[in-house]
Amino acid sequence: SNFKKAIEKTLQKVTLQESKKELDSLLTLKFQSFNNVIYSRV
Repeated sequence: SNFKKAIEKTLQKVTLQESKKELDSLLTLKFQSFNNVIYSRV
């Protein structure tokens, strides 16, 4: 069961990293579109 716990922890870490990556790319996309709006108004 220790092995199972280790696997679960690893899976949680991977999931966390993946969701952080998704968050980062979402933020980047939002930031880019925000910049586009600003530039198009200039």
